[in-house]
Amino acid sequence: MTLADIEETGCQLNALLTVCQRAIECDGPDFQNDADCVARTLKDARDLVGHIIDAADILLRPRKPMAAKGSAQDLYSRWKAIREATKALAARTTVEGAPEVEAMNAEDERLSQLIAACQPQSDADAAAMLQWTVEDTKLQIISPEYEKAILAVSHYLHSKDARGSLSQVEAA
Repeated sequence: MTLADIEETGCQLNALLTVCQRAIECDGPDFQNDADCVARTLKDARDLVGHIIDAADILLRPRKPMAAKGSAQDLYSRWKAIREATKALAARTTVEGAPEVEAMNAEDERLSQLIAACQPQSDADAAAMLQWTVEDTKLQIISPEYEKAILAVSHYLHSKDARGSLSQVEAA
């Protein structure tokens, strides 16, 4: 959610609360008939306030540096967990573009960039990086991030072959 989205949501909230205020200020018997509608409108307004607060929290939260913390294998495990949690949350959320889902998508992207920037230090790191490229794209989207990861793995495997340890792995 961007600042423009927050502003738009605030305007929607203002309109909802204005409708509620007018319905409550009405002295006629119509208010009794509209009480359920007013209650639902106030619930919608409360939900909008929650979205504004969540979005502001995400936008104002200090950003973490892009330095990789952990191996490619660790980052891949975190990426996979975020991906699964995002799918589960999106399935439970009825609001399109909910701030919670957007925050998880941003973390997914951050972890993807960290994985792509890794230099594998082990076979497990190399395998995790390649697995990430397959799972993230389903082999349908080509991105410079995937190319970076694949080239890093290729460089790792070539250097491992030059040291003679690749043939030992193949023999095993």
